[in-house]
Amino acid sequence: MRCPQKINMSRTNQAAQMNPTTPEPVSRQESIDSVQAGEYAFPYHYIPAPKGYLKFSRRWHYAPSYIAAVNLASRWLTKVIASSSHGQHLHMDFGCGDGGFLFALNQDQSFRGVCFEGIDIDGRAIRWAEAFSDGCPNVKFRRQDIQTLTPCTYDSGSLVEVFEHIPPAEADTFVVAIAKSLKPGANLFVTVPSTEVPVSSKHYRHFDFDSLAGCFSDHFEVHEIFGFERGSFIGKALKSLMFGQRIYIETSLTSKYLVREFERRHDRLSGCGRIGMVLRRK
Repeated sequence: MRCPQKINMSRTNQAAQMNPTTPEPVSRQESIDSVQAGEYAFPYHYIPAPKGYLKFSRRWHYAPSYIAAVNLASRWLTKVIASSSHGQHLHMDFGCGDGGFLFALNQDQSFRGVCFEGIDIDGRAIRWAEAFSDGCPNVKFRRQDIQTLTPCTYDSGSLVEVFEHIPPAEADTFVVAIAKSLKPGANLFVTVPSTEVPVSSKHYRHFDFDSLAGCFSDHFEVHEIFGFERGSFIGKALKSLMFGQRIYIETSLTSKYLVREFERRHDRLSGCGRIGMVLRRK
């Protein structure tokens, strides 16, 4: 199938041009972007260890949710590769940050035949990614604007905890660039924070099922959308104990329990801190 040379802008932008009373989308703000950029002074995505003793560490309380997202993405990518009809598989992690997500995937022996690439505009984050991936010939990182990626290149892609960092005013252009870089029919795995949790100081917005799917619907078909990171009473009590201000307790058993609870998929958003979505490029 030949890749189209041009992808039209979304109905959202067209509607905004037709209706002058539509509020201006939120533009990029240094006060928000600087919070995320400052966190890359340390490669925090490498703190939790998905294999063996999980090692969450009180340094990063989001660790169990992050490992849950890695596990969900790993299962998804396994299915994608199993259904692939060609040999070499090229996967792009959009907004890869310090490369921790691809580093975790690359530890899985079932992905040894996959070539991974990661792209981000933060130079310090990319330097961390390159340092940790040294000696991994099938993993490459680049500091680059996704608008400049070669069209119809990637067999699959991931956008894990990234879209909430994109200003709404730039969201459509961002999605168009991702769609153009993927081959027609390629799969994209997305996770974002949900509206069930307060918007962080480093995020522009959080999403519900409809608002997230609507951002991608012009260029992708939504195959699955679900909530995850829903904690039970026991799970919430465990996390409070494990990441408390005055006491920190971690065992292999409780860490694995928390991850299993957070990676459960839910059809209803209520109580879920995160949303997962599987898309297919039109």
